[in-house]
Amino acid sequence: MQATHSGNPLVGIALFGWVPFVLLLFTMLPPRRAALIAFLAGSMFLPSGGFKIHAFPEYNKTTAICVGILLSALIFDTGRITRFKPHWLDLFPIMYCVTPFFSSLSNNLGAYDGVSALTGSVISWLFPYFIGRLYFSDLQGMRELILGFFIAGMVYMPFCLFEIRMSPHLHYWIYGFSPTAFVHHIRSGGYRPVVFMGTGLRLTLFMGFTTLSGFGLWFSKVKTSFLGLPLWVSVFALALTTLLCKSVGAFILMLVGMGSLVIIKHLRTSAPVALLACAAVAYIVFRGSGLWSGMELVDMASIFGPEREGSLRVRIVNETALAERARERLLLGWGGWGDSRIKDEHGRDISITDGFWIIVFGTRGTLGLIAFAGTILGPVFLVIYQVSGRYWAHPAMMPAVIALLIICLWLVDSITNAMYNPIYIVTAGGLASLKAVKVTQRQSVKVRPKTLETAAASAADKT
Repeated sequence: MQATHSGNPLVGIALFGWVPFVLLLFTMLPPRRAALIAFLAGSMFLPSGGFKIHAFPEYNKTTAICVGILLSALIFDTGRITRFKPHWLDLFPIMYCVTPFFSSLSNNLGAYDGVSALTGSVISWLFPYFIGRLYFSDLQGMRELILGFFIAGMVYMPFCLFEIRMSPHLHYWIYGFSPTAFVHHIRSGGYRPVVFMGTGLRLTLFMGFTTLSGFGLWFSKVKTSFLGLPLWVSVFALALTTLLCKSVGAFILMLVGMGSLVIIKHLRTSAPVALLACAAVAYIVFRGSGLWSGMELVDMASIFGPEREGSLRVRIVNETALAERARERLLLGWGGWGDSRIKDEHGRDISITDGFWIIVFGTRGTLGLIAFAGTILGPVFLVIYQVSGRYWAHPAMMPAVIALLIICLWLVDSITNAMYNPIYIVTAGGLASLKAVKVTQRQSVKVRPKTLETAAASAADKT
């Protein structure tokens, strides 16, 4: 076993101790709540490092979280697993995991490399999706998930404010190493916090989504107070913290999500979610096929100053070259080991790979890209089809709407960044087979028959 970091012994204690900690959680709490706490707390506080184990994928925070939850479910919640029913949308995450195996074979990298890539994808992609399918596939589960997002943001806020003021060193002080170079955290004469999430961009996006969750719960009156104060006070504090995290893109996505919720409630339409989903697909299709240069976006970025314009220009130019390289292995991509990247005549890597989608396109080809987008957007279009937009403002449906916005906005962010967080895959998994549950309101959420069942009783808000 070899560490992939230069940290102290606490890294191993935290990662390998997380599984028994999750087992303990399942003995003390209802399984759904235990799974939610295990996922959010692990993502927020476990170290951004890992261990390479011979013949096994890297053991890191995602591995520890997923193994802990699934093992606990097998032991303490067996009935939920035996009642699990496959859904046709499950084909997308399965396809995403299988594709790298065939990519390795098609590029003569060998079956061992393919199996290694497959198992890594199962842990990082299929396991979180499956956990979402197990525990958050109804409206009550969505309510707990979105409430969990909001509370996680409130818990994380003091840590963010500390690093904004004192510099991002918590990860180094506790685990003995920094996952990224300190120079990347200096922004606008101050600091961009990282806490335990690896990068400031990943943290800011997460804080933006926790703010969006709180705003949606307050705006729809699903929840009106927190810790004895009006909920809008907490939402305002979260929004201000997100702004202070100094990531313009993540803050704009948060505002887009808030604006979408206002439109959904007042116009009673699903159009904002559908528009975000279609925009992400259109960008990937037109950029991936080479039909659009994307330089118009660079011109638009100039309104935020020359630094933002220059940064986006570099990304667009590199993305164009990487997409052209990916089309040389259109179906299955280049596999791993950096073959999808651009190299000079001396074999040196000269490309800058930022967007998640272009990484997937280069390494897994068109099939992998379809599987990637299908995992995220399949549930989105299914819910749009099943639930009429005029019922999306219903308080029972609003947490699911917030969840739809979160995964759509994460996909939009994946166009320019690779800020993977398994909690978003959990959210997509929960939405993939969404079922209605009992709600307190007299009028239940109306949906198309044979897809989501309806009910009107009084048990749903006992969370």
